[in-house]
Amino acid sequence: MPRTHGLQVFAPAPTATHRLEDPERADEARHLDCRAYDRCLAGAAAQGWRSFHCRGCAAYVAQTPGERYRDLLGLLQLLAEVQLPAAVEAPRSPARAGGGLFLRDLDDTMPLPLAAATRR
Repeated sequence: MPRTHGLQVFAPAPTATHRLEDPERADEARHLDCRAYDRCLAGAAAQGWRSFHCRGCAAYVAQTPGERYRDLLGLLQLLAEVQLPAAVEAPRSPARAGGGLFLRDLDDTMPLPLAAATRR
């Protein structure tokens, strides 16, 4: 195991599983906020694992605030790419269609930055 300036450095060590017991509770089985999560996910995909968990992995290091912000912006961009075109191409009422909130459904009761962003 490599040592760096007196600190132990552990290599990420996800564990292959057939499936997660409850995908809604993935955050309990995986460290979604770990700096190594992307590498573990890519490694699991490359090895053809159906799923994996992080229990027992000693390499967990929390993301920095900047990394969390970057990931949040990426998620918002992905949602915008998927949700906004669908809302424009096939407008529907969330009440009639059984759910789904689109940016076009927001109004002036929303916080100013979000409401202003919907008026473009």
